[in-house]
Amino acid sequence: MAGPAGNKAFTLLSAIVDGDASIQDSVAELERYGIESTGDLLSTLSEGFRTAQNAGAELNFDNIPEETPQDLVKAIVQRAPQVPFILNGTMYDPEDIVRFNGQELHFVASLTGDHMLAVDDRQLYARWRQVTRLEQYLQNQRFLPRVDDASTSNTLLGPPNPLTGFYEDINLEGHLFNVKRNWGRTRLGGDNDEISSFMMVGTQVTELFEHVDYMGQTWSKILPYSPTGDYYHEERNLHQYGWGDRVSSLGTW
Repeated sequence: MAGPAGNKAFTLLSAIVDGDASIQDSVAELERYGIESTGDLLSTLSEGFRTAQNAGAELNFDNIPEETPQDLVKAIVQRAPQVPFILNGTMYDPEDIVRFNGQELHFVASLTGDHMLAVDDRQLYARWRQVTRLEQYLQNQRFLPRVDDASTSNTLLGPPNPLTGFYEDINLEGHLFNVKRNWGRTRLGGDNDEISSFMMVGTQVTELFEHVDYMGQTWSKILPYSPTGDYYHEERNLHQYGWGDRVSSLGTW
């Protein structure tokens, strides 16, 4: 897996959208670390990923459906972003996204934010997501420096309470709620389809789902690895990606 300054999962995604990697490459990357099933992955990720519904019930964050119901897929109407996107090796202009109405796409913002990477295979995206989670976990466990003194023995650097804050309006205005690292929400209730910006403090990945229960299309932001754990990012306008006022479930880690 990638070293302290690396982001091998993102490199793998770039190869996937360029048509130079497949689901077999994602599975092979997991198998390098003895991960042959979702159960193995959950065992490795000892911290776990849990979600809180509005009622407060805890669920496994990796319990994401393998498929989206076909009636939801057929009803997909793509929203034009303000940035281009790459799918299957082709760079498309923002307005070209309507070509993919009725098809499920999974978007990841580029590291520079000036375009998106898109995957049209949900199972391929799911395997890549597993690679991403494993990479982040191993980086934080193996490479994150530790403070060792009388008052903070064996304490990880970085913010003490990492979370992602979600906002109703662009520019981080109209605060809705916070979600702590390794947690998510399967449905947003009265906040459904109201998120337009978010702020990551100590979290490295934020994943947004179009429908409740982690179904439908997705959009993700991934931050490059920080050896100090000082992750911080402001996503001030999701409308530029076609994802403002569109989110019904989410997770962050």
